[in-house]
Amino acid sequence: MTKRVVSPLRAVKEVTGAKDRSIAIQRLVASIRTLAKDRGYRVGVTESPYEPRVYARMLGAVDIAEDADMLVAGAIVFHGTDPVIHLNPKSGSRVQQRFTLAHEVAHLAIWYTQKQIDPSYRPRRARGKRTDQLCHEIAAELLVPQDELRQEWQDLSAKVGIRGRKLQIIEQVARQYDVSLQMAAVRFREICAPSTGIGMLQGETCRFLWSIGIRSHAELATKFVNGLATARESESAAESYGFLTYCLNREGLHIIPFSWHRLHGSHYLVVEEG
Repeated sequence: MTKRVVSPLRAVKEVTGAKDRSIAIQRLVASIRTLAKDRGYRVGVTESPYEPRVYARMLGAVDIAEDADMLVAGAIVFHGTDPVIHLNPKSGSRVQQRFTLAHEVAHLAIWYTQKQIDPSYRPRRARGKRTDQLCHEIAAELLVPQDELRQEWQDLSAKVGIRGRKLQIIEQVARQYDVSLQMAAVRFREICAPSTGIGMLQGETCRFLWSIGIRSHAELATKFVNGLATARESESAAESYGFLTYCLNREGLHIIPFSWHRLHGSHYLVVEEG
């Protein structure tokens, strides 16, 4: 009998009964969360921050080990037939390693769906950008569920008189879900504000350490630092939240307000408010 060969995405869609990629990923993560609850897991499952280690164990990983000699951030290595997740402790901060672990858990989740389709399926590490992208999306949903983020943004947006809402929700997500500011920013933009520009700016060098959707990096960085010099006339303004405007062209026909928050040293989270 010929075995069915099913791609990772097709397996996820088939098992969840969803044709839409995003919905399929949501349903997959929801089903894994439900399975964890049914097996008695509570911490890291029933409320944020969600703990990928719990799901790793539940989906069959016999251990999570550190390997500083790895050339990648993380990988699943088979010891006989037992999968062991290896993480490189030098690959990033603690919260970045949490995402790496969630990414490896996503591979286990994909194997879980493929085994439901074909009980004789033997797990293997699928290679390729498409599979890695799918695992990124599953990991993001595992750590920061989109329905929860969307609801929190709606709740904050409904409050009257709050300036810098986008800054606040990004920082709130990073704290509440124990993820990096960059991941919180990417997730927020992806789900709630796809046209928003967000970045982490290093004031002393006038350079963005990372940015998403900001249309003119160098010009905005210079304008921001020049504007910040004026804001520093008030010591309290330089230490808290502030607001500046940025013209997309010389005629000033398209002016976008930006909010900023000094995080530490000369690092600033900068977000479009338009």
